[in-house]
Amino acid sequence: MAMNGKGNGHDKDPNKDEDKKVVKFPTLADRDRLRKEKIEKEESWRKEYKAKQKAINTTANPPFLNVGNIPLFVKIMMPLLIIIHAAIHLPLSELQIMQTYQMFGVTPTHFGAEFTPLALITPITHIFVHGGWMHLIFNGVMLTALGTFFAREFGDKVALVLFILSGLGGAALFLALNWGGTFPLIGASGGVSGFFGVFLIMAQKRGGFNQFSAVQKYGSLPIIGFWLGFMVLTTLIFGGHSWEAHIGGFLTGIMWLSWLLHGHLKFWKL
Repeated sequence: MAMNGKGNGHDKDPNKDEDKKVVKFPTLADRDRLRKEKIEKEESWRKEYKAKQKAINTTANPPFLNVGNIPLFVKIMMPLLIIIHAAIHLPLSELQIMQTYQMFGVTPTHFGAEFTPLALITPITHIFVHGGWMHLIFNGVMLTALGTFFAREFGDKVALVLFILSGLGGAALFLALNWGGTFPLIGASGGVSGFFGVFLIMAQKRGGFNQFSAVQKYGSLPIIGFWLGFMVLTTLIFGGHSWEAHIGGFLTGIMWLSWLLHGHLKFWKL
């Protein structure tokens, strides 16, 4: 049947689906489904974006004390200090604790008039003995922070070596300035101060103190001088006997760094 009267076979049949020009609108169910899919995609994009940003921020600014990233040196040293401290302070009487300090601390008179063979190991053993829980907590916090920095920079073995060397340096200066004294030196202050010295110099070399004109002109020397002067001044004002260990450990640390970087012990040229 001809639809246009021409009978040429090209007429469209309105009964065929392909010849019907019908615009279909989505149903309410379809619109609801599309809306949910859109929300789910947007939420997925948000989560993916946040995950990428978090990964970028973590890489650029890693958490300093992420437990999983704490160096082995700190993981071993901190529990060791706590165990030793608890073994001394929990079961022993006050008199026995003081005797322990005299035995394992650096007591100058034990190197002279009252010499005992055990005194020869006290420059090391004194590092692991602390005078009280607050003493331990303070040194422990500093050791965790500075030891983590140092071990990440130079490795666990080097961290252990410098910690012991700085403790020995602190004990040596304490002995030199208190020869014949009866008061024992105890605590990890010398070792921690060695780490602190390295930290300050490394920070200066990375531009941490460039806002000070003296540092721009003279390098690390003003920082070293300021810290040494600060230690002496606080001792004169507040008293105390362990400042020698702090200074001795500090100088040992920066001398080690000077040797590492320049092959000499002229720390004032750092």
